[in-house]
Amino acid sequence: MIIRATAKTLNIARITPLKNLAEIEGSLPGEWYVSLVPTGRKGVSAIHYADKPTMLSVFNMGYSHN
Repeated sequence: MIIRATAKTLNIARITPLKNLAEIEGSLPGEWYVSLVPTGRKGVSAIHYADKPTMLSVFNMGYSHN
């Protein structure tokens, strides 16, 4: 599984990014893109996960300290 997250998402999660240029061979879990989505409530953001080949989306509600 490869997770490609935005810089803001990595910063909030306190994760140091690693460069990975490998390609996924096979099916799921595959490659996922991760970003934050504002919800309109102060301090609350949703985390959006999108699967690259299928564009299947998963949302997870969370709190941020921005």
